[in-house]
Amino acid sequence: MMNNSIKYTIKLGILTTFTAAILFLTGTISYADFGVRAAVSAANPDTEINLNWDMVNGGIYYKILRNSGDGDVLIKTVDINSDRYFTSYSDTGTGGEGLTPETSYIYTIKAYSDQEMTDELVSASAVVTTDKMLKPSNIAASFNINTNQVTITWRNNSKALTGSSIKRIGGTGSLVSVAGSVYTSSFIDPDLILDLQNQYTVVSIDSNGHSSLDGDAVSIVPIDPPVIIASVNNGTAAISWGNFGYISNFELQRSKYTTSWGEWQTLSTQLLAGSTSAVDVLPTAGVYRYRLAAKSTSQYTGYSNISESVAKPAAPRNLAAQFSSNTSISLSWTNIEGNDSQLKIEKRTGSGSYSEIALLPKDSTSYTDNFIVTSNENYYYRITAFDSENNKDVGTECQITAVLPQAPASLSLSLESNTQIILSWIDQSTNETGFSIERKTDTGSYVLLGTVAANAVSYEDNTVSSDYTYTYRVWANSHLGNSAASSNEVTIVPNTVRAPNSFDAGVISANTVKLTWTYSVSNTYATVIERKTGESGTWIKIYEAASGVLSYNDYTVQPNTRYFYRIRAKSGSYIYSAAYPNNTGKEAYTVFSTLNLSLVNSSRIDLSWTDTATGEVGFALERKTDSGSFERISVVEANKTSYSDYNVTSGHVYTYRILLMNSATNLTVYSNEVSTTINTIVKPISLDVDVISPYQINLAWSLSAPGTYRTVIERKTGDTGTWAEIASLEGKLSYENAALSSNTQYFYRVKVYYSSNVYSQTYPNDDTGTGAYTKIISPSNLIGSAVSSTQINLSWYSNSTDSYFVIERKTKDGNYYEAGKTAVNATSWSDINLVPNLKYTYRIKAKTAYNESDYSEEAGIMCTNLAAPTGLTAQAAGSEGIELSWVDNTLNESGFEVWRLADSMQWELLVIVESNTRNFNDTGIIEGKKYSYMVRAFLGDDEIYSPYSSVASVVASIPAPPDNLTYLGVTATSIKLTWKDNSNNESGFKVERMDKSSGKWTEIASLSQNVTSHTIGNLSISTSYTYRIKAFNSTNNSYSYSTEITVSLKKPEIPSNIAVTALSSSEIRIDWSDNSGTEMGFTVERRKNGSEFAEIVKLPSNTISYIDKGLSPNQQFFYRIRSYNENGYSSYSSSKSVSTKSRTIYNDLGKVSWAKSAIESLSERGIIKGKAKNKFYPNDKITRAEFVSVLIRMFKPEEVVAGSFADVREVTGIIGR
Repeated sequence: MMNNSIKYTIKLGILTTFTAAILFLTGTISYADFGVRAAVSAANPDTEINLNWDMVNGGIYYKILRNSGDGDVLIKTVDINSDRYFTSYSDTGTGGEGLTPETSYIYTIKAYSDQEMTDELVSASAVVTTDKMLKPSNIAASFNINTNQVTITWRNNSKALTGSSIKRIGGTGSLVSVAGSVYTSSFIDPDLILDLQNQYTVVSIDSNGHSSLDGDAVSIVPIDPPVIIASVNNGTAAISWGNFGYISNFELQRSKYTTSWGEWQTLSTQLLAGSTSAVDVLPTAGVYRYRLAAKSTSQYTGYSNISESVAKPAAPRNLAAQFSSNTSISLSWTNIEGNDSQLKIEKRTGSGSYSEIALLPKDSTSYTDNFIVTSNENYYYRITAFDSENNKDVGTECQITAVLPQAPASLSLSLESNTQIILSWIDQSTNETGFSIERKTDTGSYVLLGTVAANAVSYEDNTVSSDYTYTYRVWANSHLGNSAASSNEVTIVPNTVRAPNSFDAGVISANTVKLTWTYSVSNTYATVIERKTGESGTWIKIYEAASGVLSYNDYTVQPNTRYFYRIRAKSGSYIYSAAYPNNTGKEAYTVFSTLNLSLVNSSRIDLSWTDTATGEVGFALERKTDSGSFERISVVEANKTSYSDYNVTSGHVYTYRILLMNSATNLTVYSNEVSTTINTIVKPISLDVDVISPYQINLAWSLSAPGTYRTVIERKTGDTGTWAEIASLEGKLSYENAALSSNTQYFYRVKVYYSSNVYSQTYPNDDTGTGAYTKIISPSNLIGSAVSSTQINLSWYSNSTDSYFVIERKTKDGNYYEAGKTAVNATSWSDINLVPNLKYTYRIKAKTAYNESDYSEEAGIMCTNLAAPTGLTAQAAGSEGIELSWVDNTLNESGFEVWRLADSMQWELLVIVESNTRNFNDTGIIEGKKYSYMVRAFLGDDEIYSPYSSVASVVASIPAPPDNLTYLGVTATSIKLTWKDNSNNESGFKVERMDKSSGKWTEIASLSQNVTSHTIGNLSISTSYTYRIKAFNSTNNSYSYSTEITVSLKKPEIPSNIAVTALSSSEIRIDWSDNSGTEMGFTVERRKNGSEFAEIVKLPSNTISYIDKGLSPNQQFFYRIRSYNENGYSSYSSSKSVSTKSRTIYNDLGKVSWAKSAIESLSERGIIKGKAKNKFYPNDKITRAEFVSVLIRMFKPEEVVAGSFADVREVTGIIGR
């Protein structure tokens, strides 16, 4: 007893603080009460056992020993000072691979008081037996209608699993076996029955002969693929598949041909049960084909046949016709992309019927119809994209009429000088090929002066003289002949039409331009006014003034727009002078200035205006008093925008306007007119500006007199900003100006509104106003950690630029005082020489020479050091999300905080994990986003934190996993792996092989992107290997895996027990034993006497029989078989021979010829017999005994069948009726 007390005392002496606390809370027991308890795990009862035991007085170390019949094996030593859980343990077998199912284990726990574990205090044992292997779950089946392969998938649940066996329910033995943790298999079931339910299950097995119970049964109904046909009628395809009972498991797909067949597109995902056809209105011209595809949600995979291609024709567009001579019409058109049909050209004349005149290839774009054109006849053309009479597209009709062009109209001329005349006319025809201009001089005859191209509307004659009279006319020309002469002839004597000699354009208002002009001679001309907008505008006629009129007001102008004007003298109906002043014209710019008034006092009114003009020489200020006339009161220089009128008194109404003076362009334009009195003057007399936040400033003001007045608030940004009205408030003396920019200087001034454009004087009455800065945005995310027992490091988000930071600190309930300042733009600071284990609270604010922020939120930090986690890594890992891992550098943390930054937003606490945790999977991610992580440790609830780890970033862009991983034997000791690359963003691939002793994967090759194969050598024939392919993206630090594949270089075993049986005169059955579990299939070879063996069929794996049909009677045939897999062929089996039977022929089957072949074949098989040589007597009655005999010979039951067959009635004829 004394010894026990001594051990206990020593134990307490070496306990750390936290271990002692645990012991105190847990309690200990005496040696006599020491017990061990063992039970299978709830999650893995077949491979995992949970142990727990009592805490022993003085026990520091515990040994855990396991015995499964071969003696005790030490599996764990527990140290209560370093192991968090020192009274419990979960045994998952060596290397965590799991214990053996259905096995009894004896566990012994030994307690020791010394580190050398020589002083054993006590021991105890417990016995427990693991459960039967966990059975597979989530079993699913699918059937490939094209290959007849059945695919089974499942979930493995037992850690002891070394393979799985697929069984056919109702069958015997294993149908397919797979090794390792494979959870899918595809195979051909030789006993598969079409259109009936076939059931399967999966059993898990281990290397010690144990197996699970059968998994839940799964069933499939195998079917033949549907057969479809397609046809098209005028752009609508009809697709039919007949009476196919499983159509609701399929979807209709379509492919279009361009330069090659395009991707299949799904047209209908829901084909109703019982439907036999569908229609598809083809969207565009082209060639299409169809198929039925098994839905991904059904139990089937594969496709129907692909239909014959069908085409949708599309007639050309933009058909145009024109005469190319008087004996031909040229057609042209634009083809529709995708049209694959030939083009039929059709024509009709007048009211006649269309007839085909040409059949052209699909790519043709023009055609010439040669014939004698009849004058004044109408011709019609159309083009049809023609595939068949039931599948065509008729184009739009095009008409052309064989008529002469119409004569030009309104022939006029402009006398540009005494030696130049410009003729103009209106083109009224659409079918001319050009124009002929004719002229006669004085009383002479017309002669051809010149020609111009089609659509021309003017001609310049530079061959005139003032000594002659000239007369002009114009003809339109065409292939069919000329039009009549222009509708009018024009005669002129040069130097008889005088242009205006002066012209002025004055801007009266923003919407009015006044035009005036003069002539040097008596005004007998009308005046045509033309205008264009801007220098690049087009001249248009806007008005024609009668003779004697010398001015015009243009009220159709817009403000602030530059216009140009020119005029012409007009003599008669069609004769004009040259343009005046020239073709450039006279400029008029409709600028407009807004005039405002400010009432300063009873003897002063201030005027202000906006200057939107350029090139002005000054402004003339005009005023009228009461109802008098405007008088000029002053002229100010250019660019000035204000004036003070001191010559006013109360009791009068004053009206003001401003005249813009511009001698360069001779512009005259007035501002708006503004009227006011000065009887009562109320104005602001104070303005207070209060900064509320980084985004808001509040204003308050007072007025010189009580009452309800409207106050206008003006604001500018910075010293050089422009004043702008931001609010107009009725009866208010305050305003909240929100939505401002942080750390920005704003200036304000206010004024009272009297009437439109009339205000009081502003307050302050200057261009500066009253200013204030909005606050700097407060720093955020203030965090810190103790990096030693006397130093705390702080960090934060700045949220501002060009600011320094003031750090304030307090302890407990004390007051804040300034602890330090930072440099400009700093975001971290270290507080040193602190008291260990004392809590400090911090706050900070940003400052500049002229501004500051509010305080940040407080951050309380214990000056207790926790080592920061290191080695943080982040990897995007497919469905596992983003995998984080780090190194835990502390022994006493309570847990870890994982922080995350998504894209460029703010850091947020993602999760808190337990102490000693070293990894975490973040599954709440979005594909394509960038995520950054950092981790810190914490202790207790006193806000004791370690510094953060370094930041690890990753883009959640995970390469699509490779699939279709297969292998092929290259030599006796090498294989070639191949896979499908499903990703477009991988950096490369890594080939990994599993170490079966440890269960760990080892990289054996690193390959470039887009590589889809790799050859591996130096393998052993007697060893199986497991491989997988890893697609990785080094930029985004992400990866994904293919499924695993198990590889063996061993060739399959030789088939044995070959048996051949002649079934009839044309059929032989071959049977054999399948001795291999790794074959891909079998080849059957045959020869006749005197010939060589030749392969006749290749069969899938697990096949054990084959019927060779179509043979000759009374002929001996030899057969041999070999199996094959990825590594090659087995040796041949022994060969066996048999002769086909003699041919049986019955001559009395003429009336039942449809059954002749079947009857003779069954007779050769010995199932039925004839009544005489070459006679069958098909209509004879047979007895019940004969019928039963036929059944026995047909089905060959293995057991004795007893029964009366009382339900068999009289049978007339072996073939029935």
